[in-house]
Amino acid sequence: MGSVVISHLIGTVSLIVLFGIVATNFTIHYSFLQLEILAHNLQEISDYVSSEASDLVSLSYLSTGDRLIFKELEVPESVNGQPYFLNITRSQNLIRVTAQPIRKDLMRSSYGEALLPWSAGGNIEIFNETDSVIQEHIRSFDPRVDPQTNVTSISKNLIVWCLKEGQKTTFGLGYLEEG
Repeated sequence: MGSVVISHLIGTVSLIVLFGIVATNFTIHYSFLQLEILAHNLQEISDYVSSEASDLVSLSYLSTGDRLIFKELEVPESVNGQPYFLNITRSQNLIRVTAQPIRKDLMRSSYGEALLPWSAGGNIEIFNETDSVIQEHIRSFDPRVDPQTNVTSISKNLIVWCLKEGQKTTFGLGYLEEG
């Protein structure tokens, strides 16, 4: 009688351990899959913003005279329930659009990045928030445009803008204020 109880006990404990291993394995794989999906979606958003910025800069070169053009971005407020930052940066003489989750623990592992087709310098520049002259020029063309160095997806009316003045073109991200 004792051997039957022991064998049932061993079988039950083995089954519980096996279910625990399967559940843990599923949870780990599901977490990695969610991170991969997040990174893929952020990459698509970066590519989209990069494409829109490229289009605006190209349009500004076709125009004559000084002008400000902007386009409202159609991006989701969150990806997999995670809001994110969008910014345009310059590093190693390259200009990049990046999309990163706001949560710090996800920033390093999941992000999207797209290169723009120009190198840093020359006639094409990215917006630097400390450049108050550019801010004043933008406000003189359209006071609703609020240029920023980075924007968050949870904000409304996100735009990419391009300012052409003479031979110099400056572009960046920002918000379009209501009104």
